[in-house]
Order: sequence, then C-alpha cells, then structure tokens
Amino acid sequence: MKRVTYILLLFLAVGCGRRSAQQTLPAADSTSIYHQWRELGEKDYLFYTPTPEQIESWKALCEKRNDFSREKKTEVPDYYKSMSQYVTLWDFARLWWDDNDPLTADCEIALWRLSQYDTVSNKGVSEREKFVHLHSLIEELCDFDPQFGFEYSAHACFNTDFQEFYTRFLTRETISHSPVRISQALEKEDKAWHAYHKEFDEGFHIFHDDPSGLGGNTEPRAGLRIVSDDARIRAASLEDYYFTLRDGTAQIQIYNRIPIERVVREYDIFIRSIEDDEFHSPLTERQQVLRDERTAWLKWMKSRETVSSMLSGICKTAYDNATNNARRMKLIMLKNCYEGYGVTSQEVIDHLIPYDAKDDLLEGPNFNEKWKMI
Repeated sequence: MKRVTYILLLFLAVGCGRRSAQQTLPAADSTSIYHQWRELGEKDYLFYTPTPEQIESWKALCEKRNDFSREKKTEVPDYYKSMSQYVTLWDFARLWWDDNDPLTADCEIALWRLSQYDTVSNKGVSEREKFVHLHSLIEELCDFDPQFGFEYSAHACFNTDFQEFYTRFLTRETISHSPVRISQALEKEDKAWHAYHKEFDEGFHIFHDDPSGLGGNTEPRAGLRIVSDDARIRAASLEDYYFTLRDGTAQIQIYNRIPIERVVREYDIFIRSIEDDEFHSPLTERQQVLRDERTAWLKWMKSRETVSSMLSGICKTAYDNATNNARRMKLIMLKNCYEGYGVTSQEVIDHLIPYDAKDDLLEGPNFNEKWKMI
C-alpha cells in the first residue's frame, strides 16, 4: 500500500474520530470552532507578502474544505494547546490530503496559513534566522500529544508533510536565487534527488513491511518517519550553501569528511548483515531494493559534484560542507539499518546512533551486528 493511500485512510479516520467526539460531548460543554482570521501587515510575513486577492481566495478555500459550521458544536481535544493550533493543522490536512486536488506543491498558501498561526513579532533578519524561525514554527504547530492509534499516524503524517514542505521551499529558494548557470545545474541535481528519494521511499516498504500483515497499523508510521528523515537529509544538503549565498557569510559546522566510498561500503555491510526471516519479504528482494537505492543515491551525489565544480569561494566551501553533512546523515541512517521507526522499544533506541553524534561514534559495527551481540 502506497503512502498516499495511508494518508487518505488516516484522513477518513480522523474525520470519523472527530465526529464521534462531537456526538458524545454534553451540550453545556460545547464550544464553537471556527476560523479566526488575523489582519496581517507586511512585517507579519516571514518571506513573501501575498496580494489581497490571494488572501481572500485562500481564506475561502480553507473555509470550504474545512467547514466547521457543518459540524455545529464540537470541542477542541485537550491535547491541543489552542483552537488556533487545531484549526490550522486540519486546514493543512484538507489542503494537503485532499485526493481530488492536493496542494502539496503550493508553497505560497502554506506560508500564508503559517503566518496566520504565527504570533511572534521578531522573526529574524537574515535568511538563516528566517528559516530557523520557520522550522521552530512548524515544530510548535506539530507539538500535540495524540491519544489514539489513528492520531499517532496522523501526527506522523503532519511531521513528514511539514518537513517535506520545508525542504521543498528551501530547494525552490536555493534554485531561484542562484546565478543562472548554477540554477540550471541545481535543477538537474534536484531531479536526481527526487529519483533517489522515490527509490528510497518505495524500497523501504519492500524492505521493512511484513507481507503477512502482522505488523499492524504501525507500519505506515515507520515509512512516514524515515521519509521525513530523508527529507531532513535533503535540507541538510542545501542549507549551508543557501544561507551563505543569501547572507554573505559562512556559518557552518564542520564534521570529519565522509567520502562517497565510505557510504558505499556501509551499504555493502548493511546488505550483507540482513538475515532472512518469516516476517519480511524474501532476503533477495530486500537486498536488491538496497542496491537499487544505492545506485540512485550515487547518481544524486554525482550531480552534486557537477554543481560543486561550478562554484568558487565561500559558496563552494559551504556547498561542499552541505554535501558532507548529507553524506554523514546517510551514513548514520545506514549504520542504524533503517531501524528506530514506527513503534520502537527503548532497547532498540539505545543501540541507534543519533544524527548529532560525535564523529568517533560513527565507527564500529552497524545496528544488525550490535543486535546479534545482545
């Protein structure tokens, strides 16, 4: 089952769950839920100021797709911090998860809707500060404690979709603000990234899922969360370069260099460490999807070498460092053997390497090898 199917099923489940809560709520405790639109000035927008016509059309679209008036009286679940958080999240659910007309590629409406939720006055001056604020705003919006299974899955959907939105917007800005020749090379690099990301996303389900269905409804969450991590890797591959390009200064964190050959070697170790069992697809299939993914990843890295060859000065330094950051995160993901997603025990977590680990922790056996030693 593909990711879009998961999301649509969750969308229906969440809708049913909300109606059920409405039906059991005592009338005396009911609260009207509605859109509270704020009048925003130019300083209230983080990146771009929309036109009055755009604002009115986006308000109408949100009210049409997320029409609380049809539900009359309901109650905001107490694990949301405010009605604004609740309404904003479900506006995004209906903008992004509508199978008839999903607006996942429209960054403008997403930025405007986030600005409606954002009440912080100091949003930063530099491009780095603005993107840090955007990331913090997304984290705040997604900060709620789900209570039921479908809500945990919906929470995973929100986190993944917002991470992909952040990455998509960052990529768009990076391409649009680069010199023409670099921009054209970055467009080809982005296509190579998407080819790899698609291979990774589809391959993970073959690698991880239980064909018998015994994995239950936690499996979609695992797929969503690892895709979110892969989108984080994509963001890491651009941030240093873009912020240096726009702000004129290189503020980069430097780790030990990770050559391509080291990541390829980790793919090989991972592939060899997999064992056949009755709860997964056949071993040969699982190994092949990793080989196919590795091929796509190498093509993405090759396209980045082309971009790097066209750069000079601090922009080249920042871009190459961003490439190293992406390789490092991929290396850690491979050393963790794609474990730690979905419902996970503390024992598994204790054997994983975090992305911010010190360089010396990247040495030693991978997760599968460590797990055999327990």
